[in-house]
Amino acid sequence: MSVRSGPPARSARVMPEAAARGIRAVAAWALTLAGLVGVAQAQTVRTDLYITNGQVSAQAVRGQTLYVGGSFSFVGAVTGAG
Repeated sequence: MSVRSGPPARSARVMPEAAARGIRAVAAWALTLAGLVGVAQAQTVRTDLYITNGQVSAQAVRGQTLYVGGSFSFVGAVTGAG
């Protein structure tokens, strides 16, 4: 008469080599992408540029002057978000 203690023993499962290679490839790809992500930097407002409050549909340069035309009623310096 034999005495058993605990659940029956199970054989250890071995992952197929192809699956292990696939997991390693995905992990390497994820680490590579993580390394490509840079540090985010805030945008700065350039006060030497001008904006319009509408669509610009034509531009012409004569000498050192830029002429713009379109559907807008204001041209002025950039003042920030909003």
